[in-house]
Order: sequence, then structure tokens, then C-alpha cells
Amino acid sequence: MTNESRVSKGQPTGGQFAAKTYTEDDVSLLSSAVAEADQAVWEIQRKALLLRAQYVAATVLVQHPDAATVTLVESDQEDCTWQDEYILDADGNHIAESVDLDLTTDFWEMPLRVPMVRVAGESGIESQDDPSFNWLTITHDRRRGSTATFDVRAAAAIGNAEEAW
Repeated sequence: MTNESRVSKGQPTGGQFAAKTYTEDDVSLLSSAVAEADQAVWEIQRKALLLRAQYVAATVLVQHPDAATVTLVESDQEDCTWQDEYILDADGNHIAESVDLDLTTDFWEMPLRVPMVRVAGESGIESQDDPSFNWLTITHDRRRGSTATFDVRAAAAIGNAEEAW
């Protein structure tokens, strides 16, 4: 019995499961499509983060009109970024425990690092902190871990700064 192939050498076999052959143009098109999809996902995530920050600020201000900041510490819980601690006024005086406002899950979603944007600089394209996230100041300390300050007033003003939602 002979083992003759019905398909010429170099031709993919396997019907719908056959490996597709790609050209360099195909790879370039796929790379561009992935970059576009990543950018679209980031824009949606960015919008959600800004809306969440504005929501948190509004919630804090309804209960504590004198609030200026909320202090945050890095969470030790898996899949959570920040644990809220205290609400402070402009002079740094303790107003309340932020856990009383039931915003813990909203702080879990806040970024561990201020997102970056790419801008044209003197030496070409540079990365810098996204100015839309001026309401979040993060400090990293090897001993104490990361801490953050959520600026309630800056977050409340997000809607005024963003032209199009």
C-alpha cells in the first residue's frame, strides 16, 4: 500500500483548522489592528476611571462638604488596589472614616500608578503623567508601601474639565 498525499507539499491541510499562511503585510495589518483595539480599550477604561473618581468625589462631598482629601493605603487584598482610610479637610484635620461612605469597592478600582500619556517633546515622543488624573497623588515607600491622596475637589471638577463624554 502506498502512502500518497492528495495535497501538494507546502499546502496547508486540515480544512477549517488548517494553519493559515501569512505574509509580512498581513502581520503589519494585524499589528495595527491590535494597537487600535488596545487604544480603544484604554479610552474606555480611562473614561470609567474618571467617571468613578467624579462619583466618589460627589458622594464624599454630599456627606462632608468640607472634605478636601481622602487618604488611601495600598490594599493587601488580591485584585484590589487601594483601601480608603480617612477623610480630611483642607487643613488636614480628620473629618470622618471614609469606610462609613461605603466607597471601598470604588477605591479598589483606582489605578496603582497615575496613567501616562505620550506627548511630543523637545527630544521626540515623551511620556508624562496624564493631567486628567491630577486628583490622584501616589507615593511609593519601601517600608510603608504605597500610599495615595485622593483630591476630592479636583475629582469633583473632572466633569468641568472633560469636554466630551
